[in-house]
Amino acid sequence: MKRPGVRRPREAKEGRTVKVETRCTPSERDAIRARAASVEMRLSDYLRAAALHSEIRSKADKHAVRALAGFTGELGRLGGLLKLWLLERRGDGASAIKVDHVLDQISATITRMDEEMERL
Repeated sequence: MKRPGVRRPREAKEGRTVKVETRCTPSERDAIRARAASVEMRLSDYLRAAALHSEIRSKADKHAVRALAGFTGELGRLGGLLKLWLLERRGDGASAIKVDHVLDQISATITRMDEEMERL
């Protein structure tokens, strides 16, 4: 079963049957467990990812990306509705300058959110 945050090397297709042990202090063990829990990974998955220099990504990061993607979609929808309104009711209720400003703000926000999602 694939675990979030752990990317297995392509050549590692055999089952995980070998156990690797190490010694640490109780406080080190607690710190390692806390780090694994903070990214919502099992201890063994976290240690394997850290030892193999794999990317360790939190489930929270993935949830944030999904939420940002939803907001981006909603902003795009609002921009589309605004354009439709402008086409059907040209000049009713808002000046062209104000509308252009709103469209620019929506576009800039979408761009910033896309950049933030890439970072996550």
